[in-house]
Amino acid sequence: MGRTGLSISVLGYGNWLNSNDQSAYDFTRDAIKECLKLGINFYDTAEIYGMGEAERQMGAAFKELNVRRESIVVTTKILKIGGGVNDFGMSRKHIIEGLKNSLKRL
Repeated sequence: MGRTGLSISVLGYGNWLNSNDQSAYDFTRDAIKECLKLGINFYDTAEIYGMGEAERQMGAAFKELNVRRESIVVTTKILKIGGGVNDFGMSRKHIIEGLKNSLKRL
């Protein structure tokens, strides 16, 4: 990543889901496991995917697979979660709260 010193794999894994059932989690976990075997260290998600469920599943998979947080790079997209007046957009308030909530889910 330029002069930052951060190294990320050429390929990454992005999760998105339509369901919060066990099969969706199993798929996420198995895909991340395969990515790790291939040396992929870049993972992307978003708070809006399943209203946070995609982040929860990704975090649970990292935990189950004993992935060291320092060994991966995770990005998430902050835009909307919930129906409140401040639960949308790029205000400073929403970015900070969205990041904190995303970290909790992950």
